[in-house]
Amino acid sequence: MDALKSYHWPGNIRELENILERAYILETTDTLTTDHFPAELLSTYIEKRQVTSSAKLSLADARSIAVTEFERSYLEKLLTHCKGKINLSARKAGITARQLNRLMSRYDLHKEYFKQK
Repeated sequence: MDALKSYHWPGNIRELENILERAYILETTDTLTTDHFPAELLSTYIEKRQVTSSAKLSLADARSIAVTEFERSYLEKLLTHCKGKINLSARKAGITARQLNRLMSRYDLHKEYFKQK
């Protein structure tokens, strides 16, 4: 909830509706978790939380934050190196193109952006 409150919502209510609907669709239990929300939504909150209470985090939370940051950074570098080519990027990552697309959606990464670099 704190992450939802601290996000600046450039897309206003429509963006909130879309994010909540997507999280609801992806969640298989009766509780929404941070795993189903876009990384940019959580990034500002996580950065603030890390600075103010990194020693207060559980190991699981700290690990989740580290994995999220690493995955996003890794994907950005990989897609930049491969100039946004999905099949090549997936092959280099050792995953399927479908898995890569799913990760790109999770982190709101678009191949068009990397083709321009």
